[in-house]
Amino acid sequence: MASNLVGQELKQSEINRIGRLGLNYAELNNSNVNNNGLKEILEKERKRKKNKTWGYIIGGSGLTSMAAGTLMLTQKSADQEQGVHPIAQVLWGAAVVSGIIQMGVSIPFFTSASKRKKERDKLILEMNP
Repeated sequence: MASNLVGQELKQSEINRIGRLGLNYAELNNSNVNNNGLKEILEKERKRKKNKTWGYIIGGSGLTSMAAGTLMLTQKSADQEQGVHPIAQVLWGAAVVSGIIQMGVSIPFFTSASKRKKERDKLILEMNP
């Protein structure tokens, strides 16, 4: 009984992504490279992109929050000569602290993205003929 292992085949979009990573799929296919290795490279690249995207989103949000809070804390209120209203001071101070925390949370995402890139590049070097 013959069966096709369709799950082992790469889709055209995956082949295109392999090409963008600097691997020639035709040469790899001729040298009987296991498609599971190529799928692992694609999975590392997907995780890398996802982590980097989340790092930019969270870091950008934190930077915006911190900048807005700092800007508002340095503004003088129209009805007060000495500075920002105490309640507003607390709220904008919380925005600054929140921004700093968000920027700190984004660091592991960038670290993980860098780690995935190194893993992906190592696998690519092993695959290159």
